[in-house]
Amino acid sequence: MDKLDQISLTELMIEAIEAKKLLYRVLTCPKDMQALISMPLVPYLSLICDGLDSFLGSSGSSSKEFEDILGVPFTKLIRNSRSSVKLLSDKKKLAKINKILKNFSDQNNELLRLGYGEIQLDFIELFGQADLGVFSYLENPYANTLQISIFYTDILVHNIDYIKSKEKMDNHIKNAMIHFSSSLARYISSASQPFEEKWGVQFEKDEVNSDLNIDYFSATDYFYSDENRRNVFTDRMDKEIQLHLFNSLCQLNYIGHVLVRLLGPSNALFVRIKLITYLSAVMSLENLYSSNIMLEDPLEKRVNEIIKNKEMLFEKESYLRNNIFHYKIVGLDESLFDNTANILATIIEAKSNYTIDNFISEIDCEIDIITQLISELIGY
Repeated sequence: MDKLDQISLTELMIEAIEAKKLLYRVLTCPKDMQALISMPLVPYLSLICDGLDSFLGSSGSSSKEFEDILGVPFTKLIRNSRSSVKLLSDKKKLAKINKILKNFSDQNNELLRLGYGEIQLDFIELFGQADLGVFSYLENPYANTLQISIFYTDILVHNIDYIKSKEKMDNHIKNAMIHFSSSLARYISSASQPFEEKWGVQFEKDEVNSDLNIDYFSATDYFYSDENRRNVFTDRMDKEIQLHLFNSLCQLNYIGHVLVRLLGPSNALFVRIKLITYLSAVMSLENLYSSNIMLEDPLEKRVNEIIKNKEMLFEKESYLRNNIFHYKIVGLDESLFDNTANILATIIEAKSNYTIDNFISEIDCEIDIITQLISELIGY
């Protein structure tokens, strides 16, 4: 392993240890809060595990040591879950994104009706069924049920024909989702342990650095699929496009209102997650902009400005975006990394021509602009 790879591995382990601390903090929260704050974490934990595979796979310590989950290899689950941090924004064409989200919605409705009798189905025919659950903190939507489905797509899609009853849904699919999440946590914990001992890292299992309050969480159900009863989003564009944007809004709010209270704003893992979420949200807006959907001039101008600002912050030839989405550092000289305590900050400063504080300040401003714009576009 050359020196730059050693530096890359050091940063990966720093963030893996932070992820382990984060998971401990989640476990110390009230049980009814744990599920609320851990669901959107899955793709980011998968990002770390995929990084662990890329560096530790040759040593025999990798995700291949973990058992399959409902017939799907753990390694495959990691890779596909890791890709879901982009929330389908990497699919580029809105028609393809719409089709995928439509399939998720149809499958969700099928699962919601498991075990229903004739009377219940008749009731749904008459009065409809709310099929989009939205979770909020301080009235800011940070997750929704169709977004979460993207994170667990392999478990759900590969077993949709098998799920014929609510009992199978409860006993197999939900358990499989829990199994996957716990396997991610165990992989991160076991892989980071030698480095914790080497670096003398110590932290208490009951460590809590969070001011999250269970009273500020809320959940709301909406009619989404039933066009006649739909009470979420606007008529400005297809509801699937608006759901695509809403997923990005939820993830941005999760970072800004929930995760920051668990990790802190200067934590390297938090900074990486924030930048990934920002870039994915801009990609969603780029998909909208390139699809020639007619928007009012002021809205279209604001979308264009967001895209231009992203191109200024992440120049195409700088490798900065690549070094945010992947742990293997490329396009930088190893001599830059004299201080391995601030590896991610060094990468950002070297490739953006900003100080780390000024760069994050710019990103925070852009995120505020994006969240406000998406809210206006979709009427949420």
